[in-house]
Amino acid sequence: MRVAVVHASGDRGLSGDAGERSEKLESRLMNMCSALGAAGVEAVDIVGERESPHARDQAVADADVVVVCVTAALVELVKAGTHVDFFNAARQKPNKLVPVLLDPKLGNQADWHGGVGLMLGKELYFGMTDDKAVAKVGTQLLGMLEGKAATAALADGGAPFDVFLSHSRLG
Repeated sequence: MRVAVVHASGDRGLSGDAGERSEKLESRLMNMCSALGAAGVEAVDIVGERESPHARDQAVADADVVVVCVTAALVELVKAGTHVDFFNAARQKPNKLVPVLLDPKLGNQADWHGGVGLMLGKELYFGMTDDKAVAKVGTQLLGMLEGKAATAALADGGAPFDVFLSHSRLG
């Protein structure tokens, strides 16, 4: 399975409490990607690290599922209409988005405003708001990703099986 990761890098380089919080979010992101790789995910591609817009588009296009790392910075950037990677993923893979909550301040999905709330507000999310959650990435998050990929394949008409129904009258 190939996974693309969309996240906000808008709060990088901040100082004080905001900088410390930013480092924690970045650490959780890297830990999640490492744990997915260790769990057998074929490729984890952090979309924001690609330099060209074409390479970013291709990373999303090649993915079986897209993990969206939900943080306050992402919600604000999407609300402002400036987070191109999120909009690209939502356009290309609307049925294959899996929210991963990195920011404990957004535990209530009612706080996910704008496009993030619209696209992901009703979705089951994986909470990675502390370092203990890394241990569950290999089982719970991987299960969510596999489930989303299978469900999306069925919705896209790529059913891996055929159904034959038979009806006969007795009597």
